Amino acid sequence: MTRTLSEEEKSELKQYSEGNNYLYEALCSCWENGIRTHACCAGHQTKNNTTTPYIAILIDNNSLPSIRNIISTLQDMSDINMYSGIRKSEDIIRPNNECRSLAIYGQGSNRCELFYKIKQGIETSENLKLTSNKAMRFYNNVEKLNTMPYDEILDDTNEGIVVGSVFTNASQTLIEYNTSKTSKFMQGIRILLSKVFPNMLKNNTELYSKYKQMQDYYGPSLKKKLSVETSISEVKLETNETQKQERTNKNKDDGQLEL
Repeated sequence: MTRTLSEEEKSELKQYSEGNNYLYEALCSCWENGIRTHACCAGHQTKNNTTTPYIAILIDNNSLPSIRNIISTLQDMSDINMYSGIRKSEDIIRPNNECRSLAIYGQGSNRCELFYKIKQGIETSENLKLTSNKAMRFYNNVEKLNTMPYDEILDDTNEGIVVGSVFTNASQTLIEYNTSKTSKFMQGIRILLSKVFPNMLKNNTELYSKYKQMQDYYGPSLKKKLSVETSISEVKLETNETQKQERTNKNKDDGQLEL
């Protein structure tokens, strides 16, 4: 059910649209249909660079049908990037009703077409088809994000797990962050740090000290995942060398040869 915007709201949207009438009409269409937006840019030349045109929509039960149609109208355009993910303010996750977001980016050359098709997708009453398999998977990820419990979002984000996905039209590239594979990987790292390593290293004072330093540095959130992987590999190598040397010494004591 659409609503009529007040003159004050229209004036506000005029300011947001930065003189681009296509963006203005897309924003009006969002607001008239109860689709909440939280950021946008018309894409314009500044003194130092060219800004990227985009519009960011909050993901909720009301916006999902329109989001599906928007993705459908944009799926054949080139140079369109879509990002679903979690909103933060000063590194703090936004409240539950405004933390899930879809941002759609274009280029300076296609910004008017981008905003026009977003408006078209919102105002289409029928359910448009997603002909691209990856576009469908991206939308399915948006649906999952919409139903993802807030506590789980907080836990995953605090554990350094990226929640969301990316879809690039031109190359049909789909990157899915919030997958079970990612979660299992991080769970494995946490088990290594909390249970396996202390037992492996308890008899080696020097390596155990390094392990404690690494754990203190990265903390329970393990946000610097790649650096943790590197550190773990280094500790594993040193541990293997230590264990090998211990076996060699034991075999020599027993009169055996190390193969």
